[in-house]
Amino acid sequence: MPENRVREAYRRPGEEKEQVILSFLPLIKRIAGKIAIGLPPSLEESDLIGSGIIGLLEAWERYDSSRGVEFIHYAARRIRGAMIDEVRKLSWPSRSFFPRLRQVQQAEEKLFQEYQREPSVEEIAAYLGWPPATVEQVWSHFNLFSILSLERWLFENLEGDGVKLEDFIAAPQGEPGEEVISREREKLLAEALEHLPPREQQVLALYYYEDLTQKEIAALLKISPARVSQLHARALQRLQKMLSSC
Repeated sequence: MPENRVREAYRRPGEEKEQVILSFLPLIKRIAGKIAIGLPPSLEESDLIGSGIIGLLEAWERYDSSRGVEFIHYAARRIRGAMIDEVRKLSWPSRSFFPRLRQVQQAEEKLFQEYQREPSVEEIAAYLGWPPATVEQVWSHFNLFSILSLERWLFENLEGDGVKLEDFIAAPQGEPGEEVISREREKLLAEALEHLPPREQQVLALYYYEDLTQKEIAALLKISPARVSQLHARALQRLQKMLSSC
């Protein structure tokens, strides 16, 4: 197990870091596969691997076992943070993102009414006069925000406070009043999920509950990874609209 490997490394400081990297490479690839749902077309899942290795090595150097946190959990957080930093550096949405998102949403609604079905990427792009890759990029950026802070996406105004990297870091246990709010939000979220189209419910369940990656979901549902990104973004758009006023 990777945890045992790290403990051995601390008992024997001379052990090569490469051995630790090899032990944790499956975890790094797994985290990259999850974050891939928020990558724009210009970036590949493989681009995240190097950042994940850097995050692992930082965790390996800074880990303090006296704090009572298992290394694998500490490392996973550092790996994920390093990958998100890389995505933010190379592909953080510009100020034009929100106007473009509204344009995509409006085009989707109009075409849905016209076709009586969900429009494809190509149909939305043609309606807006954009390349299909631009529509995919809008959805990817939307998914990236959700990866950083799903709760803020759902319960606060989309353009309100922005998103901070710290949002996904586990916070200390809150006050009793905060726990009541959390339970109420869970209830509201469960009710909202029931109003999503079945396909979108399925994608969210596979991604968040079954912990599958974008590629794994695509293979299971026999659709493209881009379609998974589209369904994920649409589901979160619907949820955000339903819950932002709660």
